[in-house]
Amino acid sequence: MNYNGTEGGTTVNTSRIGLRQAKILLGQLVKEVRAGYEIVITDRGSPVAKLVPVGELPLEVRVRELEKRGVIGPLAGRRLPPPLPLAGNTAQRLLQEDRGR
Repeated sequence: MNYNGTEGGTTVNTSRIGLRQAKILLGQLVKEVRAGYEIVITDRGSPVAKLVPVGELPLEVRVRELEKRGVIGPLAGRRLPPPLPLAGNTAQRLLQEDRGR
């Protein structure tokens, strides 16, 4: 099943594929995502994951999407602070420590 429409003011081309078939066709699915498509992966007919292009939307747009989905609380008119500058691979090291690796 395919969906071509508008979502949040942008055109979205979405395809659905079962988990087993997605495993087999992963390389092709990545090519489609690079071309601008979104791929919804289903397990027994229920959506469980979505492959989307990386970094296309600005941070503030992604934050608004997370707010809309209820993942994070609203910014209430505040602007996002700039990222903290960290030397070398400090951010990666801190992330790995936080994940317990």
